[in-house]
Amino acid sequence: MAELAAWCEQNGLQALVAIEPVHVAAYVEQLQERLAAPSVKLNLAALRMLFDWLVIGQIMPMNPASSVRGPRHSVKKGKTPVLTAEEARALLDAIDVSTLPGLRDRALIGLMFYTFARVGAAVGMRVGDIYVQGGAPGYGCTRRAANGTRCLATTTWTNTCRCMPRRQGSRAMTRGGF
Repeated sequence: MAELAAWCEQNGLQALVAIEPVHVAAYVEQLQERLAAPSVKLNLAALRMLFDWLVIGQIMPMNPASSVRGPRHSVKKGKTPVLTAEEARALLDAIDVSTLPGLRDRALIGLMFYTFARVGAAVGMRVGDIYVQGGAPGYGCTRRAANGTRCLATTTWTNTCRCMPRRQGSRAMTRGGF
C-alpha cells in the first residue's frame, strides 16, 4: 500500500476519496511494466479489499478498484515436479524396510505414488483399508477413500499392494494409521 500512496502523491492525488477507477487502472498498468501478471493480480486484489473496507467504513462512496480488470493469466502447465517411474522405484527401493518406520514410510510413499492420493487422505487410511481383490496378489486392490466410500482402483494398484506390509507384521502400524 506504500507503493500506491507514493504513486498517488507522484500523480497529484492528495486524498483517498479523489482516487477514481481511471487512476487505479493507470496504477495497474504501471505495475504490469515491472511485475509478472500473477503479482499484478495479487496487488489489484489487495487494492479491492482495501477500498471495500473503506467503503464499508463510509470513508469512500464507492470502490474505484472494483471495475478495473487485471491482466490475463492462465497456467498451461503446472510447476509441480513429477517423478519418473525409475525415480519412484529408486526412492522406494532406497527405504530401509527392516524397521517399522521404514515399512510405514514405504507403504505411505508407495500409496501416494501409485494412487495419486493426497497426503491427508493417505495419512487417514488404515492398513485394512487396502486389500487384494479376488484373493490373488497382483489382481488389483480396492481402497476406502477419505470420505468412507469405496472406489475401485486401476491396474497400477498391483504395485501399491507390493508396497503394503504383510498382515502379520502390520498390527503395530494400525494403532495410529500408517
